[in-house]
Amino acid sequence: MKSLKGIHHVTAITSSAEENYKFFTYTLGMRLVKKTVNQDDIQTYHLFFADDEGNAGTDMTFFDFPGIPKGTHGTDEIYRTSFRVPSDEALTYWEKRLTRLNVQHDGIQEQFGVKVLPFVDFDDQQYQLISDENNQGIASGKPWQDGPIPLEYAITGLGPIHIRTAYFSHMKDVLEQNAVEYTMGPSYMEDDVRMETDRLGFCQKHMRQVAGQNNKLGLALVVKTHMDKVIKDVEKLSKKREKPKGILKKAPQDPVLEYLRNLESSCFVCNRIENSFGRYIATIFYLWKNDDNFRKTYENCKGFCNEHYRILIEEAPKQLSGNNIEEFLKITDRVYLSNMDRVREDVEWFINKFDYRYYDEPWKNAKDSLPRALTKLNGIVEKEE
Repeated sequence: MKSLKGIHHVTAITSSAEENYKFFTYTLGMRLVKKTVNQDDIQTYHLFFADDEGNAGTDMTFFDFPGIPKGTHGTDEIYRTSFRVPSDEALTYWEKRLTRLNVQHDGIQEQFGVKVLPFVDFDDQQYQLISDENNQGIASGKPWQDGPIPLEYAITGLGPIHIRTAYFSHMKDVLEQNAVEYTMGPSYMEDDVRMETDRLGFCQKHMRQVAGQNNKLGLALVVKTHMDKVIKDVEKLSKKREKPKGILKKAPQDPVLEYLRNLESSCFVCNRIENSFGRYIATIFYLWKNDDNFRKTYENCKGFCNEHYRILIEEAPKQLSGNNIEEFLKITDRVYLSNMDRVREDVEWFINKFDYRYYDEPWKNAKDSLPRALTKLNGIVEKEE
């Protein structure tokens, strides 16, 4: 079995199938590989643009709803979609091309060490071209051989997507669920994944979640090879124990004990979550430094739980410098305190509603104040039955 290699496709909405076809075919040089209709509304076209062969991981699709208003960008959305091009030189070609065709763009920039070129279409959909200059990952698709773009500069597939969310505290829950499902999905048959599960094992919490995935055979295979690794390691380390040198002398560190302590604190799922979450944190600081609209969104967000507030304070000196640190911490403190106080007031009103004197008063925003307060304090969400 093969593990997931990235994004299969992205689907969006356009106000005009005709203009959308012109833009993606003649401006971007992507091939229309399929045209169909929405099975739920046969008056609505569904257009598929991809590489020369329509390979998975290259496909951008659109439903057309004629005359639909332009979207208002905010949170809880795919904010920007990336398209891969072969090199930094290709971005230079595209910058000139987009300028000549009057396509709004922000010029070539660097994003996490990679060159990108952000631009928008007639619907104000946000895109960017991203260079594969130093990409050592999954191979790209095949550019449209009969398209209008020179093959050495043409789009070859989808790159990363940018997602904005207002529910920062819920992000780890999503990452955790994805990591658990990934562990017990087809990936458990991949050698590189199994090597990591054998080495790291699972914490008690995630062992319970992995065991609850209803994949008994997969669980047995993962557990068996992990046990093989533990037995082999302990057998090897137990032979390295030094003999005690006397009552008054300090006992040498037991290698088996050290190994078991490390094993107790390691977890494949935790490790995967932290790696993913670390990239989200880095993205916050990158956008803070480079995107004025993001700053405004950040300043007006609904705050953070205690854990994420701590992480942001810890990471600020590592990611920012000079006045940027001071400004970021000042705004972060204000956002945290104002939203914590807002939720505290809602909880106070929730308490008041149990007093007969407030029986006829409106609930205001207090009905769901308790789960929101738990989220603020502990990053957990109380699920209603």
